[in-house]
Amino acid sequence: MPQFLNYQGRVTVGGTNFDGTGQFKFALVNATGSTNYWSNDGLATGQPVVAVALTVTKGLYSVLLGDTSVPGMGAAVPPLIFAKPDVRLRVWFNDGASGFQQLSPDQRVGAVGYALVSANVDPTADVCGQRLLIGTGHALSGLYSTIAGGTMNGATTNYAMVGGGLRNLAIGAGSTIAGGVSNTAIGLEATISGGEWNWATGAVSTVSGGYGNLAGGFESSVAGGELNAAYGTVSSVGGGYGNIASGFGATIPGGYGNLASGQYSLAAGARAAATNDGAFVWADASSTNATRSTANNQFTARCAGGARFFTTAAATIGVQLAAGGNAWSATSDRNLKEDFKPVDSRTVLAKLVATPVTEWHLISQDPAIRHIGPMAQDFKAAFGVGEDDRHISTTDADGVAFAAIQGLHEVVKEKDARIAELEKRLGSLEDQVRQLARQIERSPAAP
Repeated sequence: MPQFLNYQGRVTVGGTNFDGTGQFKFALVNATGSTNYWSNDGLATGQPVVAVALTVTKGLYSVLLGDTSVPGMGAAVPPLIFAKPDVRLRVWFNDGASGFQQLSPDQRVGAVGYALVSANVDPTADVCGQRLLIGTGHALSGLYSTIAGGTMNGATTNYAMVGGGLRNLAIGAGSTIAGGVSNTAIGLEATISGGEWNWATGAVSTVSGGYGNLAGGFESSVAGGELNAAYGTVSSVGGGYGNIASGFGATIPGGYGNLASGQYSLAAGARAAATNDGAFVWADASSTNATRSTANNQFTARCAGGARFFTTAAATIGVQLAAGGNAWSATSDRNLKEDFKPVDSRTVLAKLVATPVTEWHLISQDPAIRHIGPMAQDFKAAFGVGEDDRHISTTDADGVAFAAIQGLHEVVKEKDARIAELEKRLGSLEDQVRQLARQIERSPAAP
């Protein structure tokens, strides 16, 4: 379609129809005239610089606006300017004596100009009432439904849309399939962005892409991957392979063969099964067996290579659980310590002896579960170590125990030395007694 408009106008000079060659300038402007949508020389605002010479006969002239073969008409008319609801033609005229004058009023462009928009429509398009159909082999039956391209696609309910691709089917009202192959959007306002053989059956559900994925729960979503399923209401699978999120609000960020069936549960890694409400299970790739939660609101992790927690940005201070181990090891490297002070082990022993040690149960646990130990407040008051008076660091508890053992060892050594001295003295006395006894035996009997 030619991108120019046929316009006829009339000019007078001093009330008399003009005859001769006139100089004209043209612009398509907005309703207020402040913006040029188009001008004969491409100027974006105001009066064009270049003029177009036209023959005027008895005041009448004709021009093809945008015909670049006409001298001075340097720009074609862009069809998309007629996406604007109000486009007006502004004309300037010069009779050769009085200079350029803006003719009044601006003329609003009618339907012929807006027909230029059709230059942007696929020439094979079939615009059917309130539906849009582009491409071939489609099934289009919904009110206000759209198939914008591709082949063998279907939009069979109201407001449904298929953007393109092959054998995609938008069945749910207001559902959308952007493209891809053999995707099916059944749920109300369900969306499939692309990929192949994906299904969005839940209301307002979403599959972003991938292969063979299913978003079956209300407002559920699968971001991608292969053979993943989000059945639970507002559940989600980020990707990976063969994952199932079936609990309300359950989440699987990715990985392989994971299951999140508990409400608000989260499973990640390889073959993690969060089957309890609020459970978080992370499983490494060390085994083909599943790692499962056993209680609500439980954190479970399988990490055959060990676990580490750092409390410094440099990752030098913290605790670790060694591979195959069953106890935490705290950082105790001499090179990570400073400000060393000697400890009076006997004083520590005395303080420990004076510190109350009782048996008790935690308020948060069953009363049948008993524990033994000091109170953090008493420990802090006695030894003055640790971050606060509500916790006892295992490092400090071990340190107190070590110092007390050393103090006890010193006391025992002293007692051993005293006992040895007393045993020596007792042996000497026993020798003296035996000597006296022998002397008595050898002495003559008294008369």
